[in-house]
Parts: sequence; structure tokens; C-alpha cells
Amino acid sequence: VPYGEPDIELTAKIAAIAPELLTPVQIESYIGISASAISSKYYKTDAELCAIYLIRAALGDTVLADINYIAEHCEDFSAEAKLYLCAAFAYIGDFSAAREIYDALYKDFAKTTDNGGLYFKGENAEHSIKLTALALMSASLVAKTDAVKLAAYVAGNKSEYDQYILELASYVKFFMPTEVKPSSFAYRIGNGAETKVDLGTGRIYNLTLSKRDLEGLEI
Repeated sequence: VPYGEPDIELTAKIAAIAPELLTPVQIESYIGISASAISSKYYKTDAELCAIYLIRAALGDTVLADINYIAEHCEDFSAEAKLYLCAAFAYIGDFSAAREIYDALYKDFAKTTDNGGLYFKGENAEHSIKLTALALMSASLVAKTDAVKLAAYVAGNKSEYDQYILELASYVKFFMPTEVKPSSFAYRIGNGAETKVDLGTGRIYNLTLSKRDLEGLEI
């Protein structure tokens, strides 16, 4: 996806988080372009190389042999590259390989804040936000409970260059807590009686409101 110049990492995030928005023709085109980018060495960094493989994995291309080879020879790759590789493994269902990469990066980069928060430490504040956002995407895909604190860090630390909305969206879309509990909420419309709603796992509550009701809604 071009964003000024063609942006491989942005394309990878879009493909990973919202592939359903692409048509079959677009998916075929992106897979072909991605394969060509690898064979022609269009990428500039190891992060872009691994991001291309995430694009292909997310769009259903066959990449297992390739990313297995990369995983065996990525000792000197950047943390960003390894996080994209982690996400690619998770996308094709090899959660064991994905967790192995994530756990190694966690050991090297994860730090806690004074108030108990969690982030991945980079070279500076901006780099830390970027690494934490990428770690959030991988943690959400492999169901690591770290995702809760990582999401809080990304949402609470504003970057001057990026809002990291796609990475936060990955948390909403992919993360499944290990312990699922029923939840409840109460609402009142205007001066009416309070209504309590109990929701079990996977349940949806539909509430139809008029414009006037919406203006008087309290939750």
C-alpha cells in the first residue's frame, strides 16, 4: 500500500489485521507483488523482508518452508524483523514457533514501568513505542496475556509519528484471554428504570434506540 512511498510494513499490518477487506483479485495481486519483491530483493531492511512474508502468510500463500529457513538464520536480525516473523508463524498456525520467537524477544527487550506497565525497550522513546506496538500484534496472535499491558502502554504513550491504530486493532481482533468470565452492564434511558444485562461468553446484546433515546442513554 503506498503511503507517500510504497510502505511494506504498513501493507503487512493491513494484510494481517484486515485481510477480509481485500477482494480475491487484490489478494492474488498482493501475493504476486510480494513474491516478486522477495525474488528481486526490493526490500531495504530485514524488517521489510519479514513483513513481506507476513503479507503472504496473512493472505494465505505458502510460506512455511521459507520462514522456517529464515528462523534458522535470523540471529542478527532486528527485533522488528523477528516480531514480523513471529506474526507470520502465528498466522499460518505454527504457534509453537511463534511463541519461541516471542519468548526470546521478551527476555531481551521486555521491561516494566514504575506503575507495573509493560513495554519493549528500544533505542529511544519512539522506538520503544514501535517495538511495543509490534509486540502487541504478535502477543495478541499467540494469546499471550502480555497483550493486555502492551495495549495499555501503546494507548497511553503517544508517538509523534504514528498512532499505531492497526496494532491496537490487532489486540481487539485477535486477543483471547485465557480466563473468560461472564460480564454485565446496566443502562437507563432518560428517567426510565435501570436495566441490567448479563452476558455470557460469546453472547451479544442488541439494543435499538431512537435518536431521542440515544440522547438520554446512560450506561
